[in-house]
Formats: sequence, C-alpha cells, structure tokens
Amino acid sequence: MQLRVATWNLNMRTVKRPVPTWVGQELVGLKADVAVLTEYVPGREDRPLPEVLAAGGAASVSVSDDRGAGDNRILIATKERHRLGPIPQPDLDLESAHANFLSVTLESGVVVVGFRMPEYSKTPGGFARLWDWLFDALAPYRGRDLILAGDLNADFVRSRDRKLRLAERFADVGLQLVPVADGVSYRGRSGSGTRIDHVFVGGALRGISGSYSWEAIDREHPGCRGCSHGVPDHALLAVSVQQIGRAHV
Repeated sequence: MQLRVATWNLNMRTVKRPVPTWVGQELVGLKADVAVLTEYVPGREDRPLPEVLAAGGAASVSVSDDRGAGDNRILIATKERHRLGPIPQPDLDLESAHANFLSVTLESGVVVVGFRMPEYSKTPGGFARLWDWLFDALAPYRGRDLILAGDLNADFVRSRDRKLRLAERFADVGLQLVPVADGVSYRGRSGSGTRIDHVFVGGALRGISGSYSWEAIDREHPGCRGCSHGVPDHALLAVSVQQIGRAHV
C-alpha cells in the first residue's frame, strides 16, 4: 500500500480571514489520501472547507474540538473512512493545547495524528509541557502503523529543539521523519526560512520522499515573503508513504 500524505498550515486565526477558494482547489487537486490542515478555524469560509474536501473525494473529514474558544484547530480529511481516536485531545491547563491535536483511525487500521505546536515563546515552559504530553500519548502506539503530520514549530537543529531532544524522542516512540530533499516550509521577511512542518511515520510504514511546495502561494501572491495576505503562510508539504509488511496492532 502506498499513501500520499499532505499537511498545510492555513494561518486562519492570525489575520481572521476566510480560506480562499484556490486553497480548497489546490487540496482537491493534490488527491492526497490523508490531508492534515493546521490553524484551521471553521466558519470563516465562503463554503465550508470540509464540504469542499468531501466533494473532492474525502470519505471522512474531522475537525478537533476547541471547547468554544475560537482557537486554531486541526482538520483531517481522508479518502478512506475514519473514526475518531484512539488518542484523546490533551486535557491541559495550557493555552491552545487542546484544539491543536486530533487523532483518527482509518478503516485499514492506520492511526493518523494531526498536531500543531503553538508558539509558546512568551511562556517557554509550554513547549516542554506539551511535548512531554505528546510523547507520553504516543508511547503506547509504538510499533503501530501511525502517521503524525502538522506544524511542529520545530526544525530539530535549533538550540531549543536540541535541548528538548525532539529527534531522539520521536525515535524512542518508534517514529521516523519522512525525508524532504530541499526547501523550507516557512519563509521569513528577510528571505531566510526554516523547516517546521513535518510528517513522521511508524510501524510498517516507511517514508519514501517529500517536497515543500510554494507554487500555489507564489502564483496567487507573487513575491510574497512574510506578507500579510494571511492564508496560508507555510508551504504545502506532500510526502509518499509505503507500507512494508504488517505492523503490530
């Protein structure tokens, strides 16, 4: 089995703008088996994005709960039908933690986890607390066919990320990073960039290759580098994943 997995940060809450029509068109045209969208806020579209994705071939679309906070959320759309779970959203007294996590299980048994690490720069302890929660939540599923995708707000080479031993801790729970040859997933105003959007896989799944694409954004907003158009402000990451044998269930 081979899967095409995509993840995209839509940047909806930052500027409170609806999802442009071309975003839905781009996602439908990609024909991903699994799409994980971060920074999604329902009710700000001309046409609800779940409806667009369902009409484009998604059998199931789920959105994380935000407890009425109007927070950034996770949207997961899959060609295969899925059910919610098995990992519940975090119950932490930590701003935005609850809404930025969602897990679903495909009919084939593959667990899909969508995750965005909020920007806790003003409260650095938030990074450590939520990472600890995530790795504790993932540990029981070591060896299970699992896909984790989203905006992790980590490039694994910054001093903060090295201090938290993120690369080693993903390996400890049996997850491997899907390789991306080149490019960046976020571009700053100065032209510099970083890789903070990722896909990890575990169990019998193997990441084949991936790519960061700015094609749609550059087409719609030529010359944009950290400009204020709002939606989205990260590259679209698409990866190929292959199942090798059978994983433990």
